[in-house]
Amino acid sequence: MNKRLGILLLSMLGSVCTLASETCVENSDGVKIWYEFDSKTKTARVTHEGKRFRSWDNKYTGDVVIPSKVTYEGVEYDVTSIGNRAFSACFNLTNISIPESVTKIEKAAFKGCSKLTNVTIPENVTIIGKSAFESCSNLINVTIPESVTMIGKSAFKFCLRLTNVTIPENVTMIGKSAFEFCLRLTNVTIPNNVKSIKKKAFLACPSLTDVTIPSNIKSIKKKTFGHCSNLTSLTIPNNVKSIKKYAFEQCVDIKTLTISEGVKRIGKGAFRGCVNITNKTIPSTVRIGKENFNNPSTYFRLGVPID
Repeated sequence: MNKRLGILLLSMLGSVCTLASETCVENSDGVKIWYEFDSKTKTARVTHEGKRFRSWDNKYTGDVVIPSKVTYEGVEYDVTSIGNRAFSACFNLTNISIPESVTKIEKAAFKGCSKLTNVTIPENVTIIGKSAFESCSNLINVTIPESVTMIGKSAFKFCLRLTNVTIPENVTMIGKSAFEFCLRLTNVTIPNNVKSIKKKAFLACPSLTDVTIPSNIKSIKKKTFGHCSNLTSLTIPNNVKSIKKYAFEQCVDIKTLTISEGVKRIGKGAFRGCVNITNKTIPSTVRIGKENFNNPSTYFRLGVPID
């Protein structure tokens, strides 16, 4: 029997349909969600229909409630993970309810869900995976719980309307490009437990007005805060040893800059285009790379789109 025809017949016969290793089960509200089941741990991972991207894009629309438990073939499973690309490119998904049983949101789980506006991540989630909410261009608010310890690469990249983010105290690492091109991000709190902020983490956040660098950071990576053109003052704490190239490039509104004694090197172009610094404190022992501070020809301000 043709596999697709078989799925259709199963769908007509009941609330369960299967495809390779994935199985869909109908919720009480009539929405069918695809899962992978682990019979040993009695846990379920939300997944997608089929292996090829085009076989499941835009599969979910409107409001979707993920249950905390799902029953399949008479066995009850705890839903513990939103798997890779589970809801990727569901352009008409407007709301998602994630249960408290979920502990992990995996790679690109909601990437490109451009109609999502608000997301509450449940209290037991520890990892927000790579590109988990990338290109959720209308996402305004996201609640990140204290349980989260890692924000993955590009997790919120291109969330163009995201305005405020509080990063929990237990987070120790913010991945590369995690908040890149969050054009409306005005305020972010980075806790002291963060030991690593990867390059480009806050690149092109032109609405960001204030940043406090955690005391545990030893290096500010390449382009971490580049094009944050509304930053007005900046203090680099003593534990920071190096500021990598282009770290604060085109932060054109910085007027006051304080660099502590611990800093040994400022990389090439770290403050390129920062043409309005009028009050700066830099220890005489710091080695300063090329293309820093006095480069008015490189001036450029990233614009924020208007509705």
